[in-house]
Amino acid sequence: MSDRSRSIAVPATLIAIATAARLVSLHALHPLNWDEIEFFRATDWVRQGLVPYRDFWEHHTPLQWFLFAPVEALVHSPGAAAIIAMRWAQLPLWVATFWLINVLMRDAGVTPFARWAAMAVPLTSTFFMLPAVEYRVDVLGIALLILALVLLQRMDRGVVYALAAGAAFALGGFANLRMGPVIVVLMLLTQITRLHDRKWGGSRRAYWIFAGAAATTALGALYFVVTRSFGDAVRHAWRENYVADRLAENVPTMFVHRIVAPFGLRLVRPGGGPPFTWSGVDIGGMLLVALAIAGAVRVIRTRFRAPDEMFFVAAAIVVNSLFIAAMKTVFNYHLEVVAVVAVPLIASEIERIRRQQVVVAMLIAATLLNVAVALFRGKEDDLAYQDTIMTEADRRTPEDSAVFDGAGWALHRKPAYRYWFLRNLVRQLERHGYFETYRPEQMLTQPPAAIITDHDTRRSVGSPSRITCRFGATSGCRDSVRDCRPEPQRHGSRRPKATIAFSRRSVWRRIRGSASLSGSGPIRRFDRRRRIRAATSHLPSTMRRPAATCFTCARGRMSWR
Repeated sequence: MSDRSRSIAVPATLIAIATAARLVSLHALHPLNWDEIEFFRATDWVRQGLVPYRDFWEHHTPLQWFLFAPVEALVHSPGAAAIIAMRWAQLPLWVATFWLINVLMRDAGVTPFARWAAMAVPLTSTFFMLPAVEYRVDVLGIALLILALVLLQRMDRGVVYALAAGAAFALGGFANLRMGPVIVVLMLLTQITRLHDRKWGGSRRAYWIFAGAAATTALGALYFVVTRSFGDAVRHAWRENYVADRLAENVPTMFVHRIVAPFGLRLVRPGGGPPFTWSGVDIGGMLLVALAIAGAVRVIRTRFRAPDEMFFVAAAIVVNSLFIAAMKTVFNYHLEVVAVVAVPLIASEIERIRRQQVVVAMLIAATLLNVAVALFRGKEDDLAYQDTIMTEADRRTPEDSAVFDGAGWALHRKPAYRYWFLRNLVRQLERHGYFETYRPEQMLTQPPAAIITDHDTRRSVGSPSRITCRFGATSGCRDSVRDCRPEPQRHGSRRPKATIAFSRRSVWRRIRGSASLSGSGPIRRFDRRRRIRAATSHLPSTMRRPAATCFTCARGRMSWR
């Protein structure tokens, strides 16, 4: 065995162990995220020939949906298996991304041990791996950004590399809109630096980067012009995202809360609780955050006068972090790109540690904790319940029917409401009049075959009883809200996240005449104490009770038999 093979053997083995544990979680343990369902449905609609923004509402850029549409055509499951299949289909993108990072670091002169140890840091951290196993638009955008950086390294070899780098930058924007600021800054940096010579001043060849980006952007825009959806794309992907972020409630410490979460710290505690929890400690995440910050500061301070590829990486980290910090809504998956792009900076810090045994010991500890969290997180019952909701909604509703819910759980049914993904963006824009409200007239004209009162549905309309009040009661609404208010949920409850009610067209036509919604008439409260029997008989007893009050029809009552 060569010296190089011996030096990377331990970190490579740890990567394999940590990745294997996460693949088990990907397939059978990790519950579906709402965003995964959103992206799957968008991919499915593109596969059917629908035009994004014009034929269905979305607020993300669409490249991922076109890329994975052929894969989605092979997926026919109505349940969680469909999303899990897309998770597996996305895996080659992650492999290509880390291979490109390895090439970037190799050409920058980073030693083999530091390269593999640096790649092991995010791959052994829950901070990165938890969202990384999900089907998301972020993955394709990250892969294209890393590809662009590798092509920038080779720009001195010919114009074709500059053109390809510009095309990769533009495609990264079409894959994930949040890549926009970092792409613009990196392209501007190429105009004022000579990367190969490590000097400021720029070069004529860098102009070809803009040419490649402009040509690619023009081709992408041409699709929307030809399909007469350009205005819809600008409004939904740009304007609505900007307006919704301005309207959203500002939580000043949310970005810092996400950054310090691997240390067990909880700066934002909506429901109270201690500021520190041992269950939140993530050794790999701690290494990632600490080494990335140290690496970015050191590279900017020491390489500012002679900017190289590491300086570009540090600039990308800073710009992306500042943009995310400026957002009012910050989730863990927003930091995926930061975690991946930071790998070369982590490697530069690992090279400064004289004893490899120290690095190996930290990685072993991170791997052991990562494996334990991946395999014993205790979320498999949630995944089973989600699958039950999805398959029952598909089985109990006609193929051409519509379903009203907050995330699109009925994968192969039309949404009853155009703005069907009821996250905070939709709630803010609907509340301020940018989106039309889903009104009783729409429900009565085209009655949904089912209503799934999931988390976002309850947040959008308050409670299932308010759904009935909002969509058809003419009297007794105030009493119904008081009588049917759902019980508060304990934080961390393992009870299911959604309940479902099926309806018949004749029943929905009578909603308007309902005089009381608190236990009689066409709509009545679903008793919390009643168990859902047949459809959830395979689940533990703690999972057979609805997570929130559900309502159903007196003449078409929910039946799981």
